[in-house]
This record gives sequence, C-alpha cells and structure tokens, in this order.
Amino acid sequence: MVAIDSLRLSEIMRKNRAALATVANWIADADYEHSIFHYGLPRHIRPFIDRPIGEATTYSDLIAYFADLLPGPVRYLEIGVSVGKNFFQMLHHLKDADLTGLDIEDINPVLERFLEKGGTTDWDTMPGSLRKKPSCLTDYAFQPNGNRVRYIAGDVFDGNTWAKLAGGTFNLVFSDAYHSADAIAREWERLKTLDLLDRRAFAMLWDDLDTPEMRAAFADISREMRERFSIPPDDTGIGMCRGWIGPYEPPHAVGLVYKRGP
Repeated sequence: MVAIDSLRLSEIMRKNRAALATVANWIADADYEHSIFHYGLPRHIRPFIDRPIGEATTYSDLIAYFADLLPGPVRYLEIGVSVGKNFFQMLHHLKDADLTGLDIEDINPVLERFLEKGGTTDWDTMPGSLRKKPSCLTDYAFQPNGNRVRYIAGDVFDGNTWAKLAGGTFNLVFSDAYHSADAIAREWERLKTLDLLDRRAFAMLWDDLDTPEMRAAFADISREMRERFSIPPDDTGIGMCRGWIGPYEPPHAVGLVYKRGP
C-alpha cells in the first residue's frame, strides 16, 4: 500500500473534526422515516451519528489525504452519499473543486442547508426501482470554498442516472452505495464505458469490502484498473479504518487504487 505522511494526515484529521463539530444533528426524524434506505443509517447505528468520531483515522481522512496528492483541481464523485457526513468533510477540505454526489435518496436537508441552490433537471426513474419519484440532478455552490456541487438523486443501477455524468472525468472517486459484489462490478463497468476516470492521475476508494465476495470483486476490478492505467501493484490494496460513525462500529475494510500523476 501507499506510504502515508503521518504529519499531513494528522492535520487533515484535525480539520475534518473541526468541520464535523459545526453540525449538531445530522438527520431529522421525519426525513429519516420517509427515506428509502434510512439514508444508509440502520436504526441500531442512528443513535451514534451525532457523536464525535474519535481520533482514529477514518476513510474521510484518507479521501482528503489523496485529494491533496492529485495534480490540478479535484473533480470528486461520491457514489452513495447517505446523510452527507463524508461529503460535508470534503466540501470543507477541498477548494475551487467540483464535487458530485450520487444517491438514491434526495439530498439530506441538513447537508443542503450549507449549499446555495441552482437549477434542477429531472427524468423518469427506471421501472422497478425503489425510488418511486422522478430522479433529478441539482446544481449547488459551496461559497466558502468556491466549490461547485452537483447532487444526483437517482438509482445507481439506472443507466439514465449514469448518463448524467457523461462527458467529464473524475480524479477522486469514493464508492459507498450498494454494498454487493455485483454492484461495485457494475459501477466499474459504468466508469469504464463512459470513460469517467482521469487517465493522468486519480484515486478511487471503496468502503465495506468486508465479505469474501466483495474482496473478490475488488481484486478483479483493481487488477483490470492496474492493467488499463499502468498502475503498480503497490498502489492498490485493502486496509482497515473507521467510518463516519467512528468508534461505535468496527473498522471498515477500505480498498484503494491510486494512479500517480506525472
């Protein structure tokens, strides 16, 4: 795995925790109960969502760390935004960046309150989706850091959702949506078919590679990515770290593929 500069990481962790401290309540009861998947927050975990995340490294810290290693402005894609706790940290860490969130849920109103809303485009959600209302793409701005934001409320299995990403590339991607081997394999097919990864340099991370099936799917994906982008084996792998609940759940198995810049 990639060597980590502990001093740089500790400064990122300090800033991430300072940003999180500005939010007292991450999800309102009504929004939680009327959501599709409870914003990715099971009932037994929800009591811990507003608590401090502790001093151990989280995947949010690692995403921000690799963002700083990328050449040029960051173009970030988060697949599976949930309540937005990770996305919120990236909003505060990145400057003059483009951030795109994709989730089957509507944007959490807690997250939306920090954004300046622009225009919205909607389209029919695919038949059979658990999302029953139209999908939509909304433009926002995060003025404090000069960040441009898009939020896509749509099914990750819907080709029309992915079509909204066509024509651009991302150099930082976090996969944290539907946690199955089939789902992350389909994500990779979409990223590959639409040519969404910046071939010059990028970092992609996956959360919850905890089952043998997920690890096998990651092994296949990372092997293909190494071949496609000429990435050394040492710049891919799986490590353990905390998630956005911090010490109130076990460490997560997080995968990484890192394409170094020129």
